[in-house]
Amino acid sequence: MVAPVVDLTARGGASGKYWAVSGIPTQLLVLHSAECPLRGGYARSLTEWALTTSVTASWHRFVDPIHRVRMIHDSLGAWHASEANPLSIGWEQAGYARFSRAEWTTPDGMKQLDNLAYDMAEVAKRDGIPPVWLTYAQVRAVLDSGNRSIKGFCAHRQIDPETRTDPGDGYPYDLLMNKIKAYMGVAVPKPVPTPKPKPKPPIKVNPAGGVAKTNYVPDFHWRVDPGETLGGIAQALGTTVPALVAWNGIKNANRIVVGERIWKPGHGYGTWTMERGDTLGEIVAWVKKNWKVNVTVKSLCYANGINDVTKIPVGLRLKIA
Repeated sequence: MVAPVVDLTARGGASGKYWAVSGIPTQLLVLHSAECPLRGGYARSLTEWALTTSVTASWHRFVDPIHRVRMIHDSLGAWHASEANPLSIGWEQAGYARFSRAEWTTPDGMKQLDNLAYDMAEVAKRDGIPPVWLTYAQVRAVLDSGNRSIKGFCAHRQIDPETRTDPGDGYPYDLLMNKIKAYMGVAVPKPVPTPKPKPKPPIKVNPAGGVAKTNYVPDFHWRVDPGETLGGIAQALGTTVPALVAWNGIKNANRIVVGERIWKPGHGYGTWTMERGDTLGEIVAWVKKNWKVNVTVKSLCYANGINDVTKIPVGLRLKIA
């Protein structure tokens, strides 16, 4: 049985901590973590605190293991996700973005997950939101391009990647979505056993150091084995050494690392190794011009887990996404 609702929206309306009615239909259901212990009582106590202090933050709903609290009415724009406020509904939940999956899925965590799924499913059915996690690109299309056809669920960190990481890498997004689908009456497919990967055929190294082709049909990437050279890998992938160097951000074509994944140009991630003086803005401009890849500073931050653009270590290999 899901937890009872504590409705504080009358006080939330009187607090003035919201945007006016935007007139834009809801597109994003945004998931946060409140950065507090995952225990019952925090949803109500922190909402009471937010209603009685001058803090410039608010939320529509807050869930913990024993309560489902309403703060700001869904028709108003709570102050929870910056530019997404007018077209989103936000949920806080007890817990920390640093949590591992095991910490999120304790007995109290599972109770909270069930309460959250019921609450989000209720709103999704009402507002016609499909039970899908949106990609970063889809969220940016909504916010940057004004795309009004995209609807779904997203994390706070997808909206504000420069300053937010919640609800974190360890969050059980899959478990939550399966519960949401169940409450919405959407069939949840049974898990299909993952087939064992086929072993990579042995690679013959010729006297010149290149890779002699076997009956292996190359994929779009190559995992470097001992004795392999970039020239041989380029031959196997049907491309050239300069193209591999440019796409993968390789600084020295004669020094590739065993176990490293080399991508065929046009597939997977390109990479960029940070050097002294490099900035994300300059990297974005270069990539757009030379690789014809539409990236932004925000997308680089999100893909690489960067929270502070002024503190990127020299030598870090950035994924271009």
